[in-house]
Amino acid sequence: MTVIQIYKVFGCRSFGLMCRRGITSSVKLGCEKKIDSESFERQVDSESYDEKQSEPDTRSEKEKLGAVALSYVTQMGWSREALLRAASDLSLSPASVEMFPQGPVGLVQLFNDNCNKKLKEELKYVREQLKAPVDKESDSEQNRDQVDDGEQKNLEDLMVEAIELRLSMLEPYRSVWSQAIALQSLPQNVGTQLKQRAELVDELVAHVDDVRMSRARNQSELEQERSNSIQWWYAKRAAIGAVYSAVELAWLA
Repeated sequence: MTVIQIYKVFGCRSFGLMCRRGITSSVKLGCEKKIDSESFERQVDSESYDEKQSEPDTRSEKEKLGAVALSYVTQMGWSREALLRAASDLSLSPASVEMFPQGPVGLVQLFNDNCNKKLKEELKYVREQLKAPVDKESDSEQNRDQVDDGEQKNLEDLMVEAIELRLSMLEPYRSVWSQAIALQSLPQNVGTQLKQRAELVDELVAHVDDVRMSRARNQSELEQERSNSIQWWYAKRAAIGAVYSAVELAWLA
């Protein structure tokens, strides 16, 4: 398999499928059909949510400041003013914004880190659901849905859904995300931006590779999948990185 073939499999086809389906419920890429991004997020019942709320807040001061600042980003942009307003809300001195020595781009980087961590958790949950044993003879609707997902969902769909899930995390900041991209593109910030993008792409590719290998029917097939995964390690990541960047820009258009 050549790099071009990999791009066609993981790239153009996936991008085309996204264009036909739409990225989020509020985005259209030359098509009318909408998708529900919430279908890719784990549903947490009220009891689990209450337990989580009762747990002590172990976040660092920087994370707390960043979380509050994000609530002002849509009004003030990725700016020092958003950080200062957050500091005021938390009864911190204006000097506390120096916890973000790089300024507003530090807030963007913190947000990206949190999104990548959330994506990793959500995709792990998806894989666990796909691998979980299911009683195919059961009449329950939940079991029937799980069987359908496990048997019918192909690898291309898994990649598309993973990218859609990651983009859905940006949706609240869509109106100001072009500013975030501009800040990350400054020469002094490119290194961190590339590192975070590499982490994102690695998670996307690893997600699909894991599912692919779990579907191997025998040891020989499993070894072949592992060999292909190693052989095309860089090529697949380069292709998916290009696709994600293209889709992100189309999502902003």
